[in-house]
Amino acid sequence: MKYIPYGIAFGVFVTAILMAPPHTAQFSFPVPKRALPVMEKKQVIPVEKKQSAPKVSAQPSSPPPTVIEAPTPPVQKTVTDIPIDLRSVVVVKCLFKNAAGDQTTTYGSGVMVGAEGYVLTARHVVDIKYTYGITGGKQGLQNYSLDSCRIAVPPDGIKTPTVEDIRRLNSFTPVTEFAYVAHVAFVSPEPTVSGMSDGEYDFADSALMRITSAVSGTMPRSFIASPMKIFELPVTGDEVVSFGFPSGVPSYGNNFYLQGSMGEIKDIVGGDKLFKNQPVGMTAVMEIIGGRSGSPVFWHGYVIGVVSAKEDYSRNSTLSAIFPLARFASEAGIAVLK
Repeated sequence: MKYIPYGIAFGVFVTAILMAPPHTAQFSFPVPKRALPVMEKKQVIPVEKKQSAPKVSAQPSSPPPTVIEAPTPPVQKTVTDIPIDLRSVVVVKCLFKNAAGDQTTTYGSGVMVGAEGYVLTARHVVDIKYTYGITGGKQGLQNYSLDSCRIAVPPDGIKTPTVEDIRRLNSFTPVTEFAYVAHVAFVSPEPTVSGMSDGEYDFADSALMRITSAVSGTMPRSFIASPMKIFELPVTGDEVVSFGFPSGVPSYGNNFYLQGSMGEIKDIVGGDKLFKNQPVGMTAVMEIIGGRSGSPVFWHGYVIGVVSAKEDYSRNSTLSAIFPLARFASEAGIAVLK
């Protein structure tokens, strides 16, 4: 099965990138997801009591970390709907450079998850070495490093469309000003350090960024953020909604347009090693197009993951869950994912 990451936007021909002046190109590439088990068709809720993960270090763990078995999930509590504030959904525009000074840019979507300026997005938007690695060098760029990212926030007064609005009209909302600078705050460590399997690492396609400054003027005292559900997930057949910024017309240059999409959860994907019997991702039937990498997926108004990939020529999509990233971030002392 062939999967395509959304919104991964960089030059396809490495030679052209190295020889050409700085530019931006947008393409979609296949990112195969290595097979992981589908969990039982029931609510998956890891217990809130944190289990210790291997400490992140500069060297591979020795001996190999112990596989942690998840306890039986508790009974699901009723989840009350909360409103979605679209001012939390953002455009992510990232600049990469290599040693020769050549540049390339990626675009994607993201969501504010902390009032301090924390942004959750897809890892392949901010780490093209990650994409290069998990595809065996078939996609991504090996020798480019992230310089910084720009964040564009929707204007005040934006109205969240209803499910009926999305299905009937699905109008665009323009976002034009990249007002803030952001840097990567945390990503999951590589398998040799973390103890994840290759398949689990494939699904670890999420990253936490933090806004560090304003492009001009002063920073706001706080940002509008959306709450998350890390220890609770939907079941097969549950309805979810996602908002993000599709690439192409009408989005171009610094002009981006926010749009929603509806979907239905197909499966909860569990890990096979470090996160055995714990959720690392989901699959969904959802109409998503290029530019939507990192788009938040909402369930009852809560963020439960980000858009990662889609199957060729279909509406089947892959979503990265927050739980693995949250566990590693907690170990590193980052409390926003809790």
